[in-house]
Amino acid sequence: MDALKNIAKRCLPKSVLPTLRTARKVLRLPPSDQVRYGLNRFWLEKAILRYPPIAVDPPGSAPGVHLLTCHAHTLLSLYALHSFYQTSGLRNPLIIHDDGSLVAADHACYQRLFP
Repeated sequence: MDALKNIAKRCLPKSVLPTLRTARKVLRLPPSDQVRYGLNRFWLEKAILRYPPIAVDPPGSAPGVHLLTCHAHTLLSLYALHSFYQTSGLRNPLIIHDDGSLVAADHACYQRLFP
């Protein structure tokens, strides 16, 4: 098993390793929990796209809320931001920092939820 880990570390890009770790954890779960994980990961996460938009102030009007994100974490960051604005009642400007992997569809999601 250790030899396989070493081969994976040498041959695969580092960005793939967390995905492999997650897959290993899920496969160790009982089948019913695997189904529950799949539903949460792929179906319930997309529910954020149906949430009502929250209007935020324009940049420069108050201290901003900054978030560095990537394409893989778009839905998670949308949940985090939406729950932050919903529970805090603040409407401070939102500034999204892209690591270079966000695509046009991700930008559209942020624009729709936080006009």
